[in-house]
Amino acid sequence: MDRNCHPDWNDMQVLLALALAGSTARAGLRLGLSHQTVARRLTRLEARLGALLVDRGQTAWRLTPLGETVAGQARQMAGIMGGTLALTRPEMAGLRGRVSISAPRWTVATSVLPALAALRPRHPGLQFDLLSEGNAADLALIAAPVMPPGPSARRISTLGASLYGTPAAIARMESALASGGASDHEAFAHARPHLISLDPHGNGDNMTQVGDTDTLSEAVRLGLGVAVLPDTVGRTLPGVVPCALIALPRGTLALWCVSDPDSPRVAHVRLIEREIFRAARTHEHRTAV
Repeated sequence: MDRNCHPDWNDMQVLLALALAGSTARAGLRLGLSHQTVARRLTRLEARLGALLVDRGQTAWRLTPLGETVAGQARQMAGIMGGTLALTRPEMAGLRGRVSISAPRWTVATSVLPALAALRPRHPGLQFDLLSEGNAADLALIAAPVMPPGPSARRISTLGASLYGTPAAIARMESALASGGASDHEAFAHARPHLISLDPHGNGDNMTQVGDTDTLSEAVRLGLGVAVLPDTVGRTLPGVVPCALIALPRGTLALWCVSDPDSPRVAHVRLIEREIFRAARTHEHRTAV
C-alpha cells in the first residue's frame, strides 16, 4: 500500500479525542491543540483513508457512523500501545495514585488542564488535587525571572511581561523614571513577586513581597503599586495599563516546574511535568503567532 495512504497515529488520536470529548473545542483542549490544527488533522486523516469520518455541521461536528467505527479502532490501538508501554516501561504505564499540583490561576486553563486531559485516557488510575499558587504540592508551577529555590526546578516556558499599574500608579512610576530615580529599580528582576509603591510625587522605595501572582494582580488592580506581571495576566486586568517607558525583554519572566526528585511519586510527577511542558509550549506557540 502507498505509504501516504497509511493513517497517522497522531491524526487517529485527534479522531479519538473528538469521540471522547464531543466537540472540536474540547478535543483541542484535551490534546493541547488549536481548533485549526484539529480540523486540519481530521481532514488529513479522511484524505488518507478516502472516507468521510466527520459530519461538519454549522453548529457542531459529529462523527459519521464510519467515524465512530474508526474511533473505536483507535481506542483499541491506544490500549495496545498502552500494553506495550507497560511491558517496556512498567514504571510509566498505568500509573495510579494521587498527585497534588499547585499553580497560578492563569496557568490552569492553558497548561495544567490540557495536560491532565491528555493523561487521563492513558492513566485512569491517576487522581489529582489542584491547589492554588504557593501551596505545598508534589508539583508546583511558579512564575519567576530566575530559577526558584528547590530540589528540582525546570523551565517550562518563557513569558512576555511588562510593568503594570493603574494609570495613576504608572504616571508616578514614569515620573520617577524620567527623573532617574527608578531607572535601575532592583524589583524589576527580583526572584519573587514584588509590589513597588511610590508616593504621589514619585518618591519612595517601598517594595512589598507578595506570595502569589493572583494577590499581586489584585493589589495592582486596586492601585496599591506597580508590578511586573505576565502579559497574559496584565492585559486582562480592568483599569490597568503597562508602563510605556520600560520594555522588558521576553524571558524576563519564565514559568517553572518545581518538584522533589526524592518523592515516592517521582514517576508520576515527571510524567505530568512532560505533559504540562507540551501544553505550555503549544499555548506559547499559538500566542506568538
